[in-house]
Amino acid sequence: TTTTSTTTTTTSMTSTTFDVQAAALCNMQTMYDYYLSFYMPFVKDAPANVLDVVLLSQYIVPRGFPDGSPLCGTVSKKTDRDDTCSIGTKCLMKGMQVPSLDTTTYIDSPVGCMGEQCCFPLLNSMKYGELGCAALALNSGLTPDSLCASGACNMKNTVVNVGQCACPATLMWDKFTMKCFVGIPE
Repeated sequence: TTTTSTTTTTTSMTSTTFDVQAAALCNMQTMYDYYLSFYMPFVKDAPANVLDVVLLSQYIVPRGFPDGSPLCGTVSKKTDRDDTCSIGTKCLMKGMQVPSLDTTTYIDSPVGCMGEQCCFPLLNSMKYGELGCAALALNSGLTPDSLCASGACNMKNTVVNVGQCACPATLMWDKFTMKCFVGIPE
């Protein structure tokens, strides 16, 4: 009778241990799936089973969050937020303070998402006369000129050394057509 009782107790403990391990594995898998889908949608070819993961960084492709994604705004440090966006985008909200080229002063961003930070595509996003093309181009993978729809970022006439969207040197701005052109408007 004692042996049967001990065997029953041992079986019961083994079953309980197995249930705890299965529940823990289920929780691990659920958290892993959520983490990949919500925080790291740019991870490609990661193992489906959490137990097969040794090092997640080998599966990270440097693409970042897609254009318009507000998830970049959830990252704790501003310097890390831009790194979560794909090349050619930055984590911006229109009007938010961004460092100028000298990094001691700030400017209001002329571009970005309205109401919240998101991965905002910078290519040709700035209008003629807007300030900040040089500062916003830093670490974006783009040149300051490519941020300006007018085609040039003027670094000669700057306000707090940030650059201003202008026409290329051989063109002039026409305020009626809102475009750069060759020659003098009639």
